[in-house]
Amino acid sequence: MTGIQLRPVIKPTTNLRISSSQKSKKSRLQWFYNLPVRSKQIVGLFSSEVISVAALMGVGAILIIFGGRAQLRGQAQSELAVTEINYNIKINQMGFG
Repeated sequence: MTGIQLRPVIKPTTNLRISSSQKSKKSRLQWFYNLPVRSKQIVGLFSSEVISVAALMGVGAILIIFGGRAQLRGQAQSELAVTEINYNIKINQMGFG
């Protein structure tokens, strides 16, 4: 022999497979895990600010929509009442005329 020793190939008996979703979850969060504490606090601060502003905008939009609907409903009811009064006036005029 020339001094090269051949080693037997050992095949694993079980296949440990990590799904791609598990790998991507680990790689997505790995950058956050590696940040220093100060940077993590800044990320938490900005994310909480964004969430609170988005929630405030959402609540404001909902209040505007519901307020507008109530106003339109009231306007439609008052227009219907005016139309009914005008109709009754015309009926009375035809009866007396």
